[in-house]
Amino acid sequence: MAQHHEGETDVRLRSYRRAARTVPSKVHEWVFLDGSRLVLAAILLVVFGTFVSLLDWWFKVSHIKLSPVYYLLSAIFGGNFTLVAVVLSINQLVISRQLSDLGELREQISEAREYRQKAVELTAVDTAPVTPAAFVEVLFEGICDALGDIERQRERLGSELDGEVEEWSKPLDRHAASVLRGIKDSDSEVFGTLVLMLDSNYSQEMYDIVEFRKKRGDDLPDEMEETLERLVVRLQQIDVARQYLKTLYMQVELARLSRRLLYVGTPAILLTMTVLTILSITPSTVASIGQLSFVILVVSTVGTAPLMVLISYVLRLSVVSERTVAITPFTTPTQEQPTFKSP
Repeated sequence: MAQHHEGETDVRLRSYRRAARTVPSKVHEWVFLDGSRLVLAAILLVVFGTFVSLLDWWFKVSHIKLSPVYYLLSAIFGGNFTLVAVVLSINQLVISRQLSDLGELREQISEAREYRQKAVELTAVDTAPVTPAAFVEVLFEGICDALGDIERQRERLGSELDGEVEEWSKPLDRHAASVLRGIKDSDSEVFGTLVLMLDSNYSQEMYDIVEFRKKRGDDLPDEMEETLERLVVRLQQIDVARQYLKTLYMQVELARLSRRLLYVGTPAILLTMTVLTILSITPSTVASIGQLSFVILVVSTVGTAPLMVLISYVLRLSVVSERTVAITPFTTPTQEQPTFKSP
């Protein structure tokens, strides 16, 4: 039975991937979600440096006034100091989320244990795993088990009811199978697991199941009624896990952002300050136009590096936030991705 289910999983996963290629482009997904933030920041920096070089070449600069250069470098210098203040604010935000008194900590631990225990009660696992990926895998295996029970119980239904069940169960089964395969193929990091769960918060699926039970409850076997109820509970548990993973990811990502802004911003501030000092005490006739143009290109490019790092991280943070903004039983068009609904 397990081998048969695995074979069906492979077929469903290939169908899911074919659909996924049609909805947003790989480049779009890489820029806003999948790609390395530092690599994206480096690409943005190269594009900016190239743009500045093209401006210099296009206008064929033959004379440089130092006053505008001072204004430019001063703006970069002050902007980077502002980014350092942003770093401190981000660190305060992350730390404030992690600081709690003893009573709050005990309550959080108690609620987490209660949630994990209830999740385990609906599965064949004795103890819930502690890593996010393994725990989410248990939850989705429970979804697949429930859908497998529904598949077997559909044999007792008429053709009309069977078609209604297939309408909402088939896409859900395909999605759960693709998430399970993605968990096994990817790493166990929080973000890697969260990405696999961004497609939907399952509010529409729970609504379809509840409406089906209300509409066809008298025609359903008692066993199938219980299975549908368990399926709804499991979908709710997955959404709770997704929202918690989002919280963990946001805290980790903001901590990384603040640390990397310091790594990039400190050299940018020192370089800009050094060049400003040199230009202030050195006569303009000492350096040629080409040398000054090169210095301006380097300093302006390096000086905007912290901004590029900030942009690259904000792009992904905003996308994750947008796709997880609603919690069950509400949803938004952004959270209901077309790839999930593809037949």
